[in-house]
Amino acid sequence: MLTPSTSTSDSERVPAFYYDGRTAVSHRVDLAIHPSGRLRVEGEGVSVDYALDAVELQPVVANIPRVLLLPGGGQCEIADGAAFDRLIAPRLVRRAGGEQWVQGFESRSAFVVGAVIILAVVVYVLVVHGLPLMASVVAWRISPSLESGLGDQTLAALDRLLLEPTRLDERRRRAIRDRFDTLRREAGDDFDARLEFRASAEAGPNAFTLPGGTIVVLDELVAFAVNDDEIAAVMCHELGHVRHRHVLRTALQNAGVVVLLGAIFGDVFSATSLAATLPLAAVQSSYSRDFEREADEYAVRLMSDSGLDTDHYVKLLERFDQRERRLGERYPDFLTSHPPNRERIEALKTR
Repeated sequence: MLTPSTSTSDSERVPAFYYDGRTAVSHRVDLAIHPSGRLRVEGEGVSVDYALDAVELQPVVANIPRVLLLPGGGQCEIADGAAFDRLIAPRLVRRAGGEQWVQGFESRSAFVVGAVIILAVVVYVLVVHGLPLMASVVAWRISPSLESGLGDQTLAALDRLLLEPTRLDERRRRAIRDRFDTLRREAGDDFDARLEFRASAEAGPNAFTLPGGTIVVLDELVAFAVNDDEIAAVMCHELGHVRHRHVLRTALQNAGVVVLLGAIFGDVFSATSLAATLPLAAVQSSYSRDFEREADEYAVRLMSDSGLDTDHYVKLLERFDQRERRLGERYPDFLTSHPPNRERIEALKTR
């Protein structure tokens, strides 16, 4: 502790706000370098001094006030940065070169903006390229039994929140199921798939895939289709999603984005569980355009192998396109995030 007789002149003082580290109360103080080489903090009920090598200057970011960290947990928020840099900062013990270099960048707005831009680019690359690759690897390592369990949980959640029991009679369901079984046998792939019927006025003419190979066809789609060949074409498309595990990969990507944002921004974004992500991914069918093209290509091959004319699929897409143009409606959910409708129609005609 220094005696009052050794205080410095007002022209050598730097105004600051002192916090003792025990309460949130601030005290207006002045900082000065005593002739003995110690930092003096003096003001409202405060009169202490510290060895300069025990005081830490917190790194500064842009124009945020500078902060001195004091022994014992106290700190001083600098009120006059220019005076501090002139009178006190040169006397403080400097940090290692790496921290000095980082602090130099952080104190310049241009570098801060540049760092934010670089971070945005890195996040974009991870989301667009990194997460899909990682999701694909993880999806193929998930056991079929676990994936099937996720599918059952997802369907149960959708039954509570969105779906209603089907109103199709047993004969109509049997005819569609027989057609589905024929397509599944023709696919000949080493994956299981089963068909479920539901209704949902909110979801509209829709069909979607769940993990584990469950394909849900809604009554509204059956009503919208002109014939069973059009329904079969949609089921071929959905079997493509099953074959490539698109819904599971999409859910993993969505969960990965949330985790990535949480890692960057902290607790502002909380990571949701995979099971909570799956219902939204399934019903919205928010697959990437690459996934949709992949499912379309699979559907074309399967329709060809089954002797089903792809023109049925084209006509269904054209009617959806006409309805949207006429009523200004969005595409049904199983078409969202697809490539542009005309592009898909032309691609199908070409194939």
